[in-house]
Amino acid sequence: VAAFYRAKFCRHPIMGQFCARSAPVASLCLPTDIDIPAPGILIIARGLEGSSSSLHGIYRLSHNDQMVRCDESSVKMCFRSLDFPEVCMIVARQCSDPWRIALTFSLDGLEIARGTLASGAASASMEVRWSDGEFVSLKDLPFISFPAPSGSPPCRLQAGWQRRPFADLRPAEIQWHTALALDGGSGASEVPRYVLWGQPGSADCLVDLVQGRLGNCGILAASDALLHRDPEKWLRGVLSPCGGDGEELDAITVRLFRVCGPELCEWQLGSTAPTAEAKASPLTIEVAGGTGVPRYARSKSERAWGLLLEQALFDLAGGPQQLDECEPHLAWLGLLGPRATPRLYRGYGDSKRKVWWTYTMTCRRVGGKVDAQRRAAGSCTPTALPSLSSRRREWGRASDWKQTSDKSKTDSEFAGFLSERVAADVPVMLALPAGKEHCVTTSEACFSDEPPPTSASAVSGTGGVVHSERAGLRAVTPFGIGHCYSVRSTAWVPNQDAERELWVQLRDPRHMRLFWMPWRAIVNLSAAMCFVYMCDISHDFLDC
Repeated sequence: VAAFYRAKFCRHPIMGQFCARSAPVASLCLPTDIDIPAPGILIIARGLEGSSSSLHGIYRLSHNDQMVRCDESSVKMCFRSLDFPEVCMIVARQCSDPWRIALTFSLDGLEIARGTLASGAASASMEVRWSDGEFVSLKDLPFISFPAPSGSPPCRLQAGWQRRPFADLRPAEIQWHTALALDGGSGASEVPRYVLWGQPGSADCLVDLVQGRLGNCGILAASDALLHRDPEKWLRGVLSPCGGDGEELDAITVRLFRVCGPELCEWQLGSTAPTAEAKASPLTIEVAGGTGVPRYARSKSERAWGLLLEQALFDLAGGPQQLDECEPHLAWLGLLGPRATPRLYRGYGDSKRKVWWTYTMTCRRVGGKVDAQRRAAGSCTPTALPSLSSRRREWGRASDWKQTSDKSKTDSEFAGFLSERVAADVPVMLALPAGKEHCVTTSEACFSDEPPPTSASAVSGTGGVVHSERAGLRAVTPFGIGHCYSVRSTAWVPNQDAERELWVQLRDPRHMRLFWMPWRAIVNLSAAMCFVYMCDISHDFLDC
């Protein structure tokens, strides 16, 4: 079975995502599939071994009459992976019990996963065939169903990704018995539309800002570190519907700062022309062909501020490719302007001990002088975006660092410093650089709201996978290297030697859950290098 998988899949892992082969999605789609309106299903199963890693990706409905059946007692449909057309997902729904859905995944006829999903649930309980051929229980595998775009004309699939008017897209569907209707999209007009913020105080980075098909985990982790307490408070002046304070998203006005200067820029999203000169063209974003699954950042809710913020950063940087594997602190510079003072702390050494050095930006930002002029004028008038080449050049210049003359810190000193900065509400994020992204299994992670009372753990192995068991919690815990995480909180926990040990609460921008890890374990797993980014925020500047 292991040889079968190796023959079928050739993966090229890079920073922030796992890509299937090196060919674009368009060349992998089967010619028998017709690009008609259909729900798209997003499955988040990154970083796991065996066949479970091949489950990750976007699935679209296959309209082959031999694979889609309906009778008086049940409905069966086939969804095919865009990344691996050999992988099919059969969805079976009994008419007598429409609230429970049976799922079966197959690879060229070989069953690789099976499980059930209750309508209204955000994740499925699955059994996955591991590389040794045995089935292993995998709980809480996230499934997200996106309704079909409205107004999609039937056509032969020509491209893996298509630009669609944002007004035609619908947010993730929770009621699966409705989303998986045979017509694939006749009820799209009944599904709520995307809104910018939703109810006051409802914005949540954990579900509204999820990484898509781009290696920009650093940018999203930095955004999460800054915004997670109250996204609407920070972004109310950054994103606003054109022409008023309503929730219509046909056109969005964006205000962000240039990353190499304090100038505030304003433009219409998707058009780099000034807002007053921008044509009244509808906002469009890229989605998987025939579905409503966005190519880049996604939202699990009806709130669209997260994916629109990433689109705004695309415009500021000069294109999506500028954000691929870029420096994380650039998000802070764009959002905060001269108020932001990023710092980089690099830990060098072996897996047991590191020495931490401080770095600052090489790009000089004359924020104080320009802010004094703004204060004298009593306002800060936004300017237009510079040219595309200027934006890309500035994005590269602002990415450079230089070492300061500050004294280095030991591991214990840096742990105390890190805890103090997080407690002071300073945005903090963690990067574990590597030549290529890979996962290591660990028994240290704890998926709970609070850190464990002690750092002692009971470890067991199944199918070559390490599990973690604390306070009755048992979960598979792969940990990504060559990836970025935001630091949400810290806590000091007694260890087996009755000494205090620092634990950090992390958020992976690819997932919709938080977890705790001991800082010692992170330093050990990071091998030769570990990077920590922090951002001091000044409140002395004019609030633009």
